[in-house]
Amino acid sequence: MRWEFVDENSAISTTTRKRIRSHVARGKNAGRTCRRPPRLSSVGDKPSSFQVPIIIANAHAVAVDRDRDLACHLERPITNGLIFPVELAPQTRIIAEKVLDFLRDLRGAPELFHIVEEPNAPLIWVQYMFLDEAYLHSVLATSFTLIPGLVSEKDKAAETLRHLSRTLRLINDRLSGVNATSDDTIAAVVGMVHYERHQGQFGRALVHTRGLRQLADLRGGVRGLSSELSMKIFLCDLECSFQLGCDTLFSAEDVDAMSMETARNDLGSRIAIGWACSQHIDPYLLILFRHGLGFALSYNDIGAGRRARLSYTAYYDMILSFGYRLMQVNPLQQRQPRIASHLDEVIHLGLIAFLCAFIRRLDQEIADNQLLAKLLRSVADKIEAGSEAEEALLWALFVSTASVFRKNVPGWLASKARALIQSLGLRTWSHTLCLISKYPWVNALHDKPAQLFWLTIAPFYGSSGEMTDEMGDVIH
Repeated sequence: MRWEFVDENSAISTTTRKRIRSHVARGKNAGRTCRRPPRLSSVGDKPSSFQVPIIIANAHAVAVDRDRDLACHLERPITNGLIFPVELAPQTRIIAEKVLDFLRDLRGAPELFHIVEEPNAPLIWVQYMFLDEAYLHSVLATSFTLIPGLVSEKDKAAETLRHLSRTLRLINDRLSGVNATSDDTIAAVVGMVHYERHQGQFGRALVHTRGLRQLADLRGGVRGLSSELSMKIFLCDLECSFQLGCDTLFSAEDVDAMSMETARNDLGSRIAIGWACSQHIDPYLLILFRHGLGFALSYNDIGAGRRARLSYTAYYDMILSFGYRLMQVNPLQQRQPRIASHLDEVIHLGLIAFLCAFIRRLDQEIADNQLLAKLLRSVADKIEAGSEAEEALLWALFVSTASVFRKNVPGWLASKARALIQSLGLRTWSHTLCLISKYPWVNALHDKPAQLFWLTIAPFYGSSGEMTDEMGDVIH
């Protein structure tokens, strides 16, 4: 082995150091193979480079102009990719994501999910949560009363007020600016209507709905809006009319002009009515009665698999077209002059109770309607035994158990229905169902609550065939 001389007094060059290390390690590394990782393997571990998204660049135009030629080297974010119109605090963002998951599902009657198709794309009312700050805050304010567990009970009122006040401030600022009649402004006001209706404050909801009418007029009329915006405005208007008994702010012609489907008011034109009292009904109300029969028949055919499912837009087009025409007959607070007889009044109120079952809140519940309940009781008190309106009244009471009296059946309704069953000689549920299904009746929606109601009020029959009470005593 050749000797190497190292002069400790002189500087050691890089070459010398390399030779020293190689010489020292020669004995230890004898027979070993040096395995180094390929240089390309470390590329995947480096953070990727990407340009700032346009939506962020526009919000920071000055900074982007200054650094236009610079690429931002940022760590790839670990997130679900949701970009809301305003930066949210971490806890608020979690709440917003929970609300979004809640709203993604089809909002409507669960009993009809096999009849109505889900929309192919996210509804515009979900999309607006990412487009407009005022609408986002209105949805959050509404959700605190609908979705349990978003915040603690002690913080619920404060959080609701915080988002609500922010919504109102943004809307007021926008109404005084250049975007007063934009789609975003209209959507935010619709959000306020939703908030009030879920609080049961339909008087305040009507104030906002009148504001929507004014905004639509400034746009050249409701026909200048998109179909989805107009549909939501019509629903707000119709529900306020049902709840408060006032005239609608829009017309059935407006609804038909904005309809996205072919569903129209000719649904019942080919329906034959095998009902002796039909000739005693107001002619226009008879047309609506046929409309209701066709409405129900289409749902029952779909439920039985005889027809294709309804699209989401056709579902609401049918509700709106039918509802507006019912209000044209007579608003609930104005029972004259069109409603001329007790039979007309029963049919009109029964059709409204029938339709109310299709108009749901975001939590799929039906809003209480004290006015309609009061009117139903009033007309029920006027119908005497043997009246031609007995059958129609029995249908109206049973159909209301799926809407107006869905949560709680009052004692007067049970007593009146029991008396009608006795007067009409109905001994079984099948006999009762056969009679009331001659009227507008959707099996998937009305059968279950009506049958449960029957079981609570149905009289008992003794061996002699006479009607008895629970103790076996004959009812005279």
